[in-house]
Amino acid sequence: MLNMLITNAAIVAGGIPAVIDWNERYAKKKKKSKKPWDKKDPDGGKHKKLSPEQKAKAKARAKSHNRRYPNWVDNAWASNH
Repeated sequence: MLNMLITNAAIVAGGIPAVIDWNERYAKKKKKSKKPWDKKDPDGGKHKKLSPEQKAKAKARAKSHNRRYPNWVDNAWASNH
């Protein structure tokens, strides 16, 4: 309860102090970002095939992470690099 704060302005009826959460009051709220698989396709649903170079990068990344085959994350990474 280190982040709780009692202030004079937070006293409610009856003289009982209300406890205000410091994080709620002063911290910036984080945006809830969607996971990559929950986002819509940026091209409106048009899928592009990986080039042979991109396929090689995805396979190398999968191998370095002890996977036999590249997964969706490897392919997504290779498409951007």
